Amino acid sequence: MNTDQGFGNEAFVLYERLFGATDSAVTVVDATRPAHPIVWANDAFERLAGWSADEVLGRDCRFFLHDEDPAAARGLSESLDFGRAWRGAIPARRRDGHPWVDEVSLTPLRDHAGELRHCVMVHVDVSDLVAPRPQRAAAPADKRRVEITGGLARSVLDSLEEGVILFGEGGEIVDGNDSALRVFGMREADVIGRNVHSLGLDFYFEDGTRVTPENSPVGRTMATGEPARDVLLRFDTDGETRWMLFNFTPLEGNGGPSVVVASLTDVTERRRAEQQVAFLAYHDPLTELPNRTLLAEHLEQGLARARRYGRSVALLYIDLDGFKLVNDSFGHAAGDELLSRIAARLREGTRSADLLARQGGDEFLLLLTDIEGDVQAVAERAAQTIRVALEAPFVLRGAEVQMGASVGIGIFPRDAQSARGLLQFADQSMYRAKGPSRRALSPPRESDPLERLAMTTRLRNALAAGEFLLHWQPVFDLAEGRLASVEALLRWDDPERGLVPAAEFIPMAEQMGLTERIDTWVVDAIARQMRAWREDGLAPRVSFNLSGRDLRQPAMLSAVAEKLSAGDLDPASFTVEVSEASAVEEGGRVDAALRELHEAGLGIAIDRFNSGLSSLRRLRDLPLNALKIDQACVTAAAEDEAAASLVTGIIGFASALGVTAVAEGVETEAQRRFLVDNGCPSGQGFHLAPPAGTAETTALLHRERESAD
Repeated sequence: MNTDQGFGNEAFVLYERLFGATDSAVTVVDATRPAHPIVWANDAFERLAGWSADEVLGRDCRFFLHDEDPAAARGLSESLDFGRAWRGAIPARRRDGHPWVDEVSLTPLRDHAGELRHCVMVHVDVSDLVAPRPQRAAAPADKRRVEITGGLARSVLDSLEEGVILFGEGGEIVDGNDSALRVFGMREADVIGRNVHSLGLDFYFEDGTRVTPENSPVGRTMATGEPARDVLLRFDTDGETRWMLFNFTPLEGNGGPSVVVASLTDVTERRRAEQQVAFLAYHDPLTELPNRTLLAEHLEQGLARARRYGRSVALLYIDLDGFKLVNDSFGHAAGDELLSRIAARLREGTRSADLLARQGGDEFLLLLTDIEGDVQAVAERAAQTIRVALEAPFVLRGAEVQMGASVGIGIFPRDAQSARGLLQFADQSMYRAKGPSRRALSPPRESDPLERLAMTTRLRNALAAGEFLLHWQPVFDLAEGRLASVEALLRWDDPERGLVPAAEFIPMAEQMGLTERIDTWVVDAIARQMRAWREDGLAPRVSFNLSGRDLRQPAMLSAVAEKLSAGDLDPASFTVEVSEASAVEEGGRVDAALRELHEAGLGIAIDRFNSGLSSLRRLRDLPLNALKIDQACVTAAAEDEAAASLVTGIIGFASALGVTAVAEGVETEAQRRFLVDNGCPSGQGFHLAPPAGTAETTALLHRERESAD
């Protein structure tokens, strides 16, 4: 802490030491000289900017600021010249050349005659923001005549956003600035001379222990002469819990500390955000069930105990039968409602010792640990409990919806020795158990072998009979309403059931070994349609899905790249979508496949991106062009703060990666407006346009081209 010659006095010496105990960076500027030189700076400024006080004394107060933001720089200079209060963010550089953004709060100080003598500048590093904060409207200039003695220090103290309280030797409050009084909702007359324990405020340490005169950080600091840093305290006021971060610093007097300076910062919102992020890191925002990350941790712990004590672990992989048809029939909002109700019903049927988690989409996982005895029987009983829980129909939009579930079982140590191996075995077991697709709107008939055989036969003949077709889901620029691209969606025009979405029959096709033939047809159909559109003067971007299984087949990848580049089609017009689960869980094989497609010129998008908190580092290293935000998050974001925080976080993550965020399942205008306000550039959903056949999509493309012309 330093001042220029003639600036200090006895009153200021105490406040010099006081400001040295705060975490706010403060400089004092001579406002009577054109260059506005710095005449005083505290240690916090040196920690923030890198220059010692001796190095900055006499220099223009703006020497470390830069004029990349002319409006902000001009606003600061004018406020210095005319003695106006001002606040704004300006790019700056530290002594070592490192850039940062300085949010400056400027307070003018006048003498008894009303003449402007000095200005106080409080500096805050806001570099963690994506961009500097916009300049705030200047507060009315302080017209009080502040004497350049103790009055200067008093004004500096009150200009700090950080709360400051001074405690005497007996623990009584001897002073405090305006920021501290605002935190506790009290007046100066209510607190001066009183012990904090007599104010009716109960403080608690982070572990829940109540602060008493015996364990008070103030008393401990006064007794030992040692500062107490980063003390987190909780107190309740007006029915609300608030969190404050304190730093207690002793000021030496004759023979020991005579004053303890407590600087405090309200971290309530940060604490709530941390708790919210912690919850979202381990839970699914739609169903509030544990997510894959939390299940993985419990699975590893359960396996460790099983190895130690010779016990077994069972993992059940649950896939809802026919759920996609619910979304297609009633919309995604109804599908989300049904998922939440299914989760609640499944949760009611599980033991408290079991862990039920949402894997993603319409898939759930049930972990059974510490099993002794016949583990297969225990797992089969749990699977039957799940099926029974879903037997009663759900009433959705006035219609009865009957849901079934296919359950795969993996057992340690019989089927796999690791968490990853157990998950893969349970997944494969589920697909083996899946059998034919079942309609969500009618009771399942899995016990009817004739129906199973008929469905298998019809699917085998579907390709030869020309029963597959493509629908197209438009993707729009959310702010301007322009068409950005279209997503190709596979449909099966089954003679018995009508249009069947891919999610209803692809699992069965995988069991029958038909996926490669179907995927080849899809790519051929997309290429044919793109050539037809090009001949018609249309050139949309097209995206399509590939499963993790497709990406593990090198021959399939080569075929995709060759077919889409044939006939002078630009590979850059196509985007391959792969689910977040596949991108994260399939590991290096999928990484290599995505890079191969990227090198061939195709775009890469992560589909159904949800929490993703366990996969951010991996996704950062992939050659991505887009992140598609899972519709479950989008649906809840307009009304739920937790989901809104997650969606805005995903948008920010996409921006940081330099990729496009695309919102899925935009069902309402409120959702669209929320996404636009939070910077999401693109989206798709029933509110914007439903999936449509080729003729309707071609007409839409023509309208878009005409409007653009």
